[in-house]
Amino acid sequence: MAVTAVVANLVAPTLIGSEAPAYAVTNNPDGTITIEFRDRFYTKDFNRRLEEDLRASGVPTVVDLLPAGKTCKEPRARYRPQEETKNLTTWKSSSDALSFTLHADQIRAGQTLVMTFAGSVDTEGGWDFKVADGPVAACLPVDDPRVVQSSIPESSASGE
Repeated sequence: MAVTAVVANLVAPTLIGSEAPAYAVTNNPDGTITIEFRDRFYTKDFNRRLEEDLRASGVPTVVDLLPAGKTCKEPRARYRPQEETKNLTTWKSSSDALSFTLHADQIRAGQTLVMTFAGSVDTEGGWDFKVADGPVAACLPVDDPRVVQSSIPESSASGE
């Protein structure tokens, strides 16, 4: 009986000094890809490095990191319907890290994974995942209409 060893490919960006990597990308034997975030403080080129690591894993990717309350102006691509990609990711949280497993089999040739994040990257809620058919335009940050803005005038809030 032959024994087959399956080795996961671990791609981890190197940070300055002896600090642990901010994230790791692991290619799993079942074809999924796990991205584990270990640190919420990322270098300014974090999104570019994550894009490169996911592309090296076979997934064309665009990653946009935005301040809380912002989103990218749409339309910037022709997206697959949400109901077709609702099982694209599975999230897992622990005291040490936040991770998600990407079901890469849902991304076909000519498609791009579009990951947009606004706010603190150590929470699941700030991520938005879409699959685009064809090219994806650059992100133009705009106010996110889904974020409820305070309607209390400043003078009322201060008690005046």
